[in-house]
Amino acid sequence: MERMLGTVLLVVLTSSLSVAQFGLGLKIGPNFNTQNVSGLSGFQPDFSLTTGFHGGVYLHYFFSDNIGIQPEILFSQKGTKFTDIDFTGKTQLTYIDIPLLVRIQFLRILNFHVGPS
Repeated sequence: MERMLGTVLLVVLTSSLSVAQFGLGLKIGPNFNTQNVSGLSGFQPDFSLTTGFHGGVYLHYFFSDNIGIQPEILFSQKGTKFTDIDFTGKTQLTYIDIPLLVRIQFLRILNFHVGPS
């Protein structure tokens, strides 16, 4: 009985969110990155590409048919591999990004995002 009540509640909330112009989604994918460093004396490494994970959730709310806001919470791995004459290393940085974006919807499949992260 509790499972059925939870399912009904989820359907009702989802329906009311879509009426209120809310949307919820996932972002998942690879993150390709490298770094460049200058001004190092005696250490001139070659930097190469690393691959990490990038993913999270977002919520959007439209104030009108074309303009809304989209807050996100994203987990992102960034870094680089580097080699010098006698040294090899790798940096792996993990970030939690929380961008707050203004979303401008031109067409149903075309939109533009701008804002701080």
